[in-house]
Amino acid sequence: MISDQPVQRVQTINNGYTKQGNQKADVTVEVIPLKLSSRENPEFNVVLNTHSVNLDKSLKNISVLEDDKGNIYNPISWSGETEGHHKEGNLIFSAFLQEAKSVKLTIKQIGGVDRIFKWDLK
Repeated sequence: MISDQPVQRVQTINNGYTKQGNQKADVTVEVIPLKLSSRENPEFNVVLNTHSVNLDKSLKNISVLEDDKGNIYNPISWSGETEGHHKEGNLIFSAFLQEAKSVKLTIKQIGGVDRIFKWDLK
């Protein structure tokens, strides 16, 4: 039976957070938290790869970060490309409004699928 759920991959990196990735709809998305605390602007390295889907949107326009208090944060910058089949860049958000315990990053409609990544803050 083929699952409609993205294949999730998780790997712990040097700062203690996990690199997460999934593959669905012919697009692989990998996210590495570079900065993730209540005291600084959250920053994520995001890599997208495909051979058949045009990745024609800026991640700044299709990403949101939500903390465990229900606060929603829009990106303040995206350093990567806005078109092509292979994209990599850093996605930076405003600092949290209050002390957060966990966050959820949603990248909307990559290959027609929302990509959701979650981390507990240290």
